[in-house]
Parts: sequence; structure tokens; C-alpha cells
Amino acid sequence: MRRALQRFEREVLESASRLEKKNEWYRAAQQFEGAISVLPNSPVLTAAYGEFQERRKLRGERVRMEIAIHQGEQLLKDIDAYKRLQQLQGRDVLTWVELKNFNRKRRASAEELQKYAELALLRKDYGLAQSGLKVAKALYSDDLAQDDESQERLEQNLAEANRQLRKRNPRRTKVVARKPSPPTKVQPIPTDELERTLANGDLPSARQQLTELEQQAPDHPQLEALQARFDFMLNARLESALQRGNELYSQGDIEQALAVWREAHNFAPENMELRGNISRAERVLENLRALTTPNGAKP
Repeated sequence: MRRALQRFEREVLESASRLEKKNEWYRAAQQFEGAISVLPNSPVLTAAYGEFQERRKLRGERVRMEIAIHQGEQLLKDIDAYKRLQQLQGRDVLTWVELKNFNRKRRASAEELQKYAELALLRKDYGLAQSGLKVAKALYSDDLAQDDESQERLEQNLAEANRQLRKRNPRRTKVVARKPSPPTKVQPIPTDELERTLANGDLPSARQQLTELEQQAPDHPQLEALQARFDFMLNARLESALQRGNELYSQGDIEQALAVWREAHNFAPENMELRGNISRAERVLENLRALTTPNGAKP
């Protein structure tokens, strides 16, 4: 009986996951709700449905912000047109009213984007927050007044989004050209060990060796190529681990998915998606153990 219930739960999770990947969120919710009506006391289904609802809410906020950005961009395109209309008609009353209504729309759009951007910053969606704040700043421009507090908050939020994006995607500073030195003074540090580490796929060790090489010889002629090779391997390994873990999770093999994600966490500890997946899988496993452990017995 217990195995049949667990199989049912896995099938529900798998079906809902497929629907979610197809962006059929409403049908996925129906899957969960129908299953919970059958097993109202299932901690696995309840926890998974709660996580699904959170993802659904975040997805809704993101889509609404994307729509707001699109509307703001459309208003930006109209600014020059309204200015030309004002120049053509002069101090015409109708033109003044039209311009006033248009500026009201600009302000409302900018304020809405600021609110959405603050929510995006809280959920660490820095790319979308940056896009929204840039449009909001352009909507205000020079001819639409903005109070000092609102302007300061916009600039601070935009600076924070930019800072976080630089941390996630650091750009290596280009080496400034210097006067050529005599060949006898160039003493490149051997990179054989790092080459072997990369060839073996040992990314944690390669990361440490790259850091040491950068500290000892920031102008090393092979440093940029080795860093690019490491980044390529890291991204490929990370993408593969995320995809494999998601497939295992959707099939109900939570423990194996967790093992895949934990292994990837060793070479990509800063990845937020991995952290979230690991935390989610650990919660589900705890609920499964609680379900399968007899009352009073220790797991």
C-alpha cells in the first residue's frame, strides 16, 4: 500500500513538472489539487504544491514586470512624437491637455516599474530589475519632475542591480599595453599542472590553481585562455548537472537528483539555482522519511 501511494505521488510530481515546463501552469495546479483531494494528508504533495505555488507567483510577477517594461518602452518611443506635436501646435489647449495626459502615463509607468524592480531585487532577479530601472529612469528624463527621495531610491536600486550583475558575470580587465620588456625579463610561471587538472575535469582544484596563478602573475600570457577554458567547462558541467538533476527529480528519484546537485555544488558553490534545488530536495526527502517512518520509531 505504501509503495502504491509513493508511486502515485511520483506520477503526480512528474506530470505536474511536465506541464510546468510547457508553461501550462493552470493545468499543473489542477493536477496537484486533484491529487491532494485524494491524499489530503500527503506531506510530499502538500510541500510540492506549496513550492509550485511559490514558483507560479514569482513567474506571474516576472511576466507582469516584462509587460510593464514593454509598455514603458512604448511610451519612450512616443516622447519625441509628442514633443514634435507641441512644436507644431504651439500653446494650443488641446495639445497641452494631450501632453499632460501623456506625462501622467509616463510617471505612472515609471513608478510602477520602480515597484516591480524592488520586488525583483528582493528575489534576486537582478537582470530584470536592471532593465526595468533603466526604462524608469529614461521615462523621467529631464522634462518630467521626480522628487529627490524617489530619484535617490531609483539610483541606489540601479547601482545595486549593476553591482550584483558584475559579481555574477565578472569581466576580466583588459591588460593595458605596456612598453615591451626585454625577453630575458619574462619569466612565465609553468601551467602544466593546471593543464592536467583541467584535462582531468577536476574543476575545484582548477579554480584554486587559477586563483593562485592570477595572484602570482596577473599578466601571464596564458591566463586569459586558461580562464576561458575553465569557464566553458564549468558552464557545461553546471548546465548538465542541473538538467540531469531536474530529470531525476521529475521522475521521483529525489535522492539521486540531490546527489547530482550536491556534486555540482562542489565546483559551483555560488550558483543560486543549485542551492535552491538542493534545499527543495532535502525538504521533500524529510517529508518522505516522515511519511514512511512508523510512529514513535526513529528514522
